[in-house]
Amino acid sequence: MSTAHRHSSATRRTAEDGVERLFFGGCSYLGLAHDAHVQAGAERALALFGCSAGAARGTSGTNVLHEQLEAELRDFTGAEACAVLPDAALADLALGLALVRDGARVWCDVDAHPCITDAVRAGGGHVVLGAGDLLDTARADGCTMAFTDGTFPTAARSAPIEGLVRAGFERVIVDDAHGFGLLGERGAGAAERMDLFGERDVLVVALSKVLGAAGGAVLGSRAVVDAVRATSPYACTTGLTPLATGAALEALRRVRTTPSLRERAFANAERLHAIVDTVDPAPIEREILFPVRALMLDDEAATRAVHEQLLAAGIDVPLMRYPGGPGGAYLRLVVTSEHSDHHLERLANALVASV
Repeated sequence: MSTAHRHSSATRRTAEDGVERLFFGGCSYLGLAHDAHVQAGAERALALFGCSAGAARGTSGTNVLHEQLEAELRDFTGAEACAVLPDAALADLALGLALVRDGARVWCDVDAHPCITDAVRAGGGHVVLGAGDLLDTARADGCTMAFTDGTFPTAARSAPIEGLVRAGFERVIVDDAHGFGLLGERGAGAAERMDLFGERDVLVVALSKVLGAAGGAVLGSRAVVDAVRATSPYACTTGLTPLATGAALEALRRVRTTPSLRERAFANAERLHAIVDTVDPAPIEREILFPVRALMLDDEAATRAVHEQLLAAGIDVPLMRYPGGPGGAYLRLVVTSEHSDHHLERLANALVASV
């Protein structure tokens, strides 16, 4: 259901039809993909190193920005070691190849992203899907490892990390694609609830969502990261581009030094949920506040009709199907720190008129 667009900013998008509309979608929850500091970091990196890393990290493709980003990610999360890869899905795959033993039973959340279950299977493991309240059953069923998303935005819940720890898994891997940079007291997401200096806990973060850049990283013990560096997704894949590395560095610094970005995002999230509650026929009970809301009406035709009416009103809200979302087509509404009161008023009025 995706369509190409010609131009975008933190709050607007110009579609193929040439019309600019307010945009309430994506994953750049702090608007960092269009932040002037982040873009300046990307431009400096581009001037220093060109467009490509030029080679795999295992050969001659590592530059000083890669090492600097890994060092700052370690410092922010408290991890002993870090490896940056070109994509967070590749980071998951590298962990599957490095840590999942052939035939091992691995507990994954029932809403796990496909890249997680694919990574387990690539390592030769057997995926056991389950819910967070059945972790003891999973251990009794022979699961020695847990591999899960850290946050489930459309379900408005986080992974039961404390429960995973108490359940006694030998290894707990959390892919905190949506939470890193946004959730937690410092914005470090699941890292604030894990021991990344020990051998059990491993964290994957996306540099492409909250940070608005590209790439992913594995954080954990030195032994785990060394094992990741020996896999083909790291050692035999061209490294993260200089542009994305420079952007991720500056975005991480913005998260650490500008808490007002997260404060604005959460204030807008409160307003988003209040707006959608007025039109949602079946609102879910939220465990966490997150700047994403799924809206699905009685049937797909009704949901699609609302999507079309919003477009006509100058509001672009993605209509989508996606693993981990509600069954069927749904509207994925997203607010960022950069949406204004006026933007949200327009959204509210358009939704009321459309539903």
